[in-house]
Amino acid sequence: MKKFSAFLVIAIFVVAGLWFLKMNSSPNQGPIANNMEDVQKDPEVIPQADSVASSEEGEISNDKLVLYSAIKNQIKGRYADRLENPYWRVKLLNDLIVLFQKQYPNNWLAELEAFINQVFPEFAEDMISKLHALIEYMQWVENLKLTMQFSSMEERQAALWDKRVALFGEDAYEIWEAALKNEQLQEKLNEVNGLVGSFNDRAELYRDSLKEVFGEDIIGEEAPHKTQMMTKFLELENVQSELSSLPEQERYQQLREFRESMGMDEAALERWDQLDQERIQLWSNADRYMSEREALKSQYQGEEFNEQLWKLQVEIFGETEASYIKKEELSGYYRFENEQKYGLN
Repeated sequence: MKKFSAFLVIAIFVVAGLWFLKMNSSPNQGPIANNMEDVQKDPEVIPQADSVASSEEGEISNDKLVLYSAIKNQIKGRYADRLENPYWRVKLLNDLIVLFQKQYPNNWLAELEAFINQVFPEFAEDMISKLHALIEYMQWVENLKLTMQFSSMEERQAALWDKRVALFGEDAYEIWEAALKNEQLQEKLNEVNGLVGSFNDRAELYRDSLKEVFGEDIIGEEAPHKTQMMTKFLELENVQSELSSLPEQERYQQLREFRESMGMDEAALERWDQLDQERIQLWSNADRYMSEREALKSQYQGEEFNEQLWKLQVEIFGETEASYIKKEELSGYYRFENEQKYGLN
């Protein structure tokens, strides 16, 4: 009976632990959510179990070796050959910390080190070093929340990088590569926004900046995230100011040329052209709509107001667009209280 209970505990741990790793190890998610400023806090998914003791002092029991093997197989399935990369080692360590803290709350670090030594002997020294560095970094960042000692975001980012490099060495630039590139891109966006020049001048500088930060493949028909990259540029204050100063036809032409330069094919360009025309029509009715909406508010209340407002929305925008506007306003968002952003809304 005792033997059956021990294996039941192990089975529960293996199944729940593997489920946990699967649910919390998305290859598309960075190893450190929000730069590790928010330690992952997940619902309790692992039933508490007693630690499986070593069969003899200094030896790992067969039961625990079975457990280690099961977890290792799951890790191999997700990480394959990625563990040569510092990013993926820290990503894995982040997941394992949470798993072992839940399973062994009183001695999770020792248990995790034993697991690493047993399962990853070729990486053990580096992984355990990174494990302790990661724990120190998480604690340090948590303390920052209490002190809030930085006068600017730039000063804070500089301190974060100083700490990362102090703890992880040059590996820090691979582990936090996404954060580094985002910071570099923001610097470039500030340059683009501050440039004295035309829309085309800014667009050219922006494309050059993207290539400098992300490489040549960031632009082109096969490049990913083209829409997001265009949005970042079009959201810039001075870009919108320049577009708003242009005659409508010239603005249309500038937007089309910019999208083409970012890798949009002809079919996509035509879809954007149609969307631009729909937006022009939509915003041309904005002043009338807001004016008549205010008039209805002074005449009607409650359900009667809602009925009259719906009639107005359908009359001006058509039923499809009116339904979107109605839902927006019910949620408290009034799109026409904001200025139009050309190429975006």
